[in-house]
Amino acid sequence: MAMPAGWLASKLGYKGGIIAGLLIVAAGGFWFIPATKISTFPAFLLGVCVIASGLTFLETVANPYTTVLGPKQFAATRINLAQSCNGIGWIFGPIAGAAFFYGKDTGCANTGSATLWIPYAAIGGVALILAVIFFLSNLPEIKTEDSVACSCSSSSAGFPPLPSS
Repeated sequence: MAMPAGWLASKLGYKGGIIAGLLIVAAGGFWFIPATKISTFPAFLLGVCVIASGLTFLETVANPYTTVLGPKQFAATRINLAQSCNGIGWIFGPIAGAAFFYGKDTGCANTGSATLWIPYAAIGGVALILAVIFFLSNLPEIKTEDSVACSCSSSSAGFPPLPSS
């Protein structure tokens, strides 16, 4: 999914790529509402794969955008700060998910399959709200030139060129 995300970002820019990633995540999150009614493994797997594809779009587009915003000497700090949010999700995600996946109703019956859609719909709602915020925001559009030019006769990083056959 990283290659289609890179292609889309080159066509739509960073802002458009981020919005596309957020909309894909939202679509995957909202898919869990009918998937709960369908109640088959492939239906749930589709939702997880769509969310994962949207997150791949977001990382592919947002990470380079994060590094080019602001002074170059703080690029590594910005990307590390942004990626630290993943760790927070790894900690609190299972805690929040357990409340819905392993929850019990007043009669002590398992409510896992009946409430499974709630956290995913919340993720879809948050992603949709973020997509609208990004759409309405005035983000700087950064144009970068490729710094790597390929020439078969020159070497790359001090290595000799590969022999042509």
